[in-house]
Amino acid sequence: MVKLPNQWSQVSLEQFIEYAKIDKEQGAYHFNSEAISILADVPIEDVEDLDVDEMMAIVQDAKWCLSEPSKRYKHEILGMKFKPFNKLTLYEYIDLDYFFQNNYLSNLDKICAICYRQIRINEWNEEVLEPYDYDCNIRAEKFLDLPITEVYGIIGEFMKYIS
Repeated sequence: MVKLPNQWSQVSLEQFIEYAKIDKEQGAYHFNSEAISILADVPIEDVEDLDVDEMMAIVQDAKWCLSEPSKRYKHEILGMKFKPFNKLTLYEYIDLDYFFQNNYLSNLDKICAICYRQIRINEWNEEVLEPYDYDCNIRAEKFLDLPITEVYGIIGEFMKYIS
């Protein structure tokens, strides 16, 4: 039995990235099989073993995934705060722009790694964001289990910022 989530808030960032990478050029059957496999977190073989009626019923139940996730995002996640785009250093902006230019959906974990920073309070009781001197790829792994709805809105915010 294949059990799908009911909405985007039940889909992790990692699942969303895999979903976004599905080759839509290979037709509806391929897309639907891959999407069900990823969203239900089951092997593709289990999906391919479904009969046509079961597959169609699951596809009907999963129509919600054809829409975009919520365009909101959390300003605090995993004990880190979102660094506003207008406060980015040139180096941070260059990396962020690179990940946006090279498929922002499949790089959303790395985008989050750049945008969210640990904070501390200095001797004057002010918040200080950590510097960008960590490995973005390692930091990105921390975000993979988060629901996509907690970070998806960053995309739209960055698009507004650069336009």
